[in-house]
Amino acid sequence: MQLTNWATVLANRHRYAHALNANPRARSYIERALGPAHLMTAMIQSHVAEAYQQAGRLREARTLIDSALNVLLPLKSQNIFEQCLALRVRAKIEIDEHQFADARRTLDSARAIGVTLDATRPDLLIALRAMEATAMAAERDSAGARRQLRQILTDYGQRREANPPAVLQRLRVRLDSLGT
Repeated sequence: MQLTNWATVLANRHRYAHALNANPRARSYIERALGPAHLMTAMIQSHVAEAYQQAGRLREARTLIDSALNVLLPLKSQNIFEQCLALRVRAKIEIDEHQFADARRTLDSARAIGVTLDATRPDLLIALRAMEATAMAAERDSAGARRQLRQILTDYGQRREANPPAVLQRLRVRLDSLGT
């Protein structure tokens, strides 16, 4: 797991080549120890898929995220957070592949699964809804993206105790960047 965490840090620093070297080793260790259908293996695959997506290697990303979701989604109410994160990665890949309708369906699925997380992890639901705005903007629907971001700010703006101001501030910046 430490290798995966280190690879995530490297990917966040845009050092994709190094991240992609560390991730397969971590995945290999976990798969050998726990098997390909284990929850931990699926979680690692999800992290690796996101690194591939960030590096623009969408085919590999798609293969891994689909494998992870085949393990995660049948778990029903267990590990809802991980299911939502994996669906978010799939939606990112679909947006990069310009499959916007698929991305929206994936995000709808993630939001439906994650609705119970609103009290404990509203940041995840905010991120899912913000990705919808990203998909709209990528489709050149700036007005729809602005509406979506405004609605998120309205829905969560009064719940400051549950949301760090930085999360909402990033949304305001994104909204500003879309113009009026």
